[in-house]
Amino acid sequence: MIDTSNGVYVYYSNKKLRYARINDVLCEVPVDNYIYISNDEDIDDKCTKWGNNIIRPITSEEIEYLYEIDHYVLCNGRKYKWYHVKKEENIIQVDADEYEDVDTKYKYVIHDRDAHFLEVPIDEVTLYETKTYYDKDKFINEDIREVLSEETYLIDEPWWLEESDKN
Repeated sequence: MIDTSNGVYVYYSNKKLRYARINDVLCEVPVDNYIYISNDEDIDDKCTKWGNNIIRPITSEEIEYLYEIDHYVLCNGRKYKWYHVKKEENIIQVDADEYEDVDTKYKYVIHDRDAHFLEVPIDEVTLYETKTYYDKDKFINEDIREVLSEETYLIDEPWWLEESDKN
């Protein structure tokens, strides 16, 4: 089961929190590095309400480490970074534009002018999660993604296989 979405996370005050570099065009908050606060107990005088979120500015000295989570699917020997699950139809749409040649094993779908998908049966897809750890100081202070390590895991039970009230 995936417990996190794609994105950048930090380990701050013994908690894993979502990170964002916010450059708000409406200037509601200054351009800075922030973490999203999810518990009332973590709210302090540095926190700000931004939209529906509570955010807090963060420095590299305040966090233990920083990493990015990304997911991709593998089907018929090919890796696809973009995918969309259609659980009701028991298919996953993958971006056919990621490869020059189209895998003819799957149904080819054109949506609008620029979107080309392959429709792959859910049971023919495996889901992977990659965690990339970055140098936190270079990432936050210099906007440089210097990789310290990377780990990739097979997700044995993807979220789309979970039972729900709708099943």
